[in-house]
Amino acid sequence: MTDVGEVPQISEIARIKAIKLAETVNSYWKRRAITNRIAVYLSVFGAILAGALTVEEFLPSPLLPCGGQGVDCQTDFHSAYGHLGPIPTALFGLAMYITVLVLCVRRKKSIYQTSESMPEVRKSIRKYDGLVFLITLLAFCISWWLQYVAIFVVHSFCPYCFTSAITVSLLFILAIHDYLLFEKELGGEQKMVLGIIGAMIAVMMVFWIPQIHLIIEEQAKIQAEEQPHAQPISLRNVILDGGHAEGNLNSKYVVVEFADYGCPYCHKASNMIPGLLKKYPDIKFVFRNFPLGMNMPQGPLHPGAVTAADAAEAAALQGKFWQMHDALYKIQAQIMDHPLTQDQCDAIAQGIGLNINQFNADMQSKKVQDTVGNDFQDGSQAMGDKPMTPTFYIVTPDKVTSLIGPDVLKKTLADRKSSVWK
Repeated sequence: MTDVGEVPQISEIARIKAIKLAETVNSYWKRRAITNRIAVYLSVFGAILAGALTVEEFLPSPLLPCGGQGVDCQTDFHSAYGHLGPIPTALFGLAMYITVLVLCVRRKKSIYQTSESMPEVRKSIRKYDGLVFLITLLAFCISWWLQYVAIFVVHSFCPYCFTSAITVSLLFILAIHDYLLFEKELGGEQKMVLGIIGAMIAVMMVFWIPQIHLIIEEQAKIQAEEQPHAQPISLRNVILDGGHAEGNLNSKYVVVEFADYGCPYCHKASNMIPGLLKKYPDIKFVFRNFPLGMNMPQGPLHPGAVTAADAAEAAALQGKFWQMHDALYKIQAQIMDHPLTQDQCDAIAQGIGLNINQFNADMQSKKVQDTVGNDFQDGSQAMGDKPMTPTFYIVTPDKVTSLIGPDVLKKTLADRKSSVWK
């Protein structure tokens, strides 16, 4: 027989347990509200960052400041990994951040409505948790793969892209907390596992940091080489011996570019040149072919570059060099990684109104091959043992100056007090 005096004691124990359980649940949902708010802030920050990077892709000249030794954002933006087809990678990042932001805003409403008596609301929250987890997991993997490619393949470092990768990582950590640790209290073993994973990540970062530092130093050396350098006046006739001109054809200031149709920086330069010629009407611009590695036994650096140069020179014989020049840069992704077929060349030629039979004959002619070969030979003589594209030469009546890259050209054209022009 049960003692009547024990009933109040049992009820009191149950009441205390219920209070503790309610406090635990309330504490959990308070933490969820905080993590969701942090995710909203990170998504907004990431969207602003990705939006700026997306806008940068469509501008003719850089907008975002990218200073610092070895820091080279433009290499990342214009590399083969900076786009998926015609779509900039940053645009996918922008879409991801906006999607996560919308999910977090919708999840916020459910979090403040939830309780033990509202299972349908809790189910809705789990749905949002799962979606955010999957999206940020995919974004985390892609972001750090792109960072690996940028640092160890493209050999560049963009602080904005790196910051975006860190932002995605923080969002992913929050998603792990919200989805995998749903209403769970971690035990000692679980905390130990998370600590080991955190330590492994820290060790990996320690190994990465010296590599980034070395790459930054290497990029600093390249930037130093890109600055304007005085060249022997004897190169004047070599540099001016050929090419295709536009702008002020009677100007005493001549800018000669040696370019490769497979080079991303040359593509960037081709987009900048028309605007620069409008801004500086006293400049004559000359384009000359320089398919990198054309004379190497293993072939050119970009498989389609020599054929592209032949196609441009063949089009020039029908008076349409610049139309072919622009069309070739539009298919640069093909030229960079694959040989350019005759059918592709014919399609472009037909699109710009060339006589196809004459075009095909001219592409195989000695005249066209000699023109491309002469450009390459002159460029090799001018550049010496360190050929790079695009290399520009500013030729005045008394001076020859070399510089590398479209950004340096833009700065040099703007600084008319420079010794380059005197």
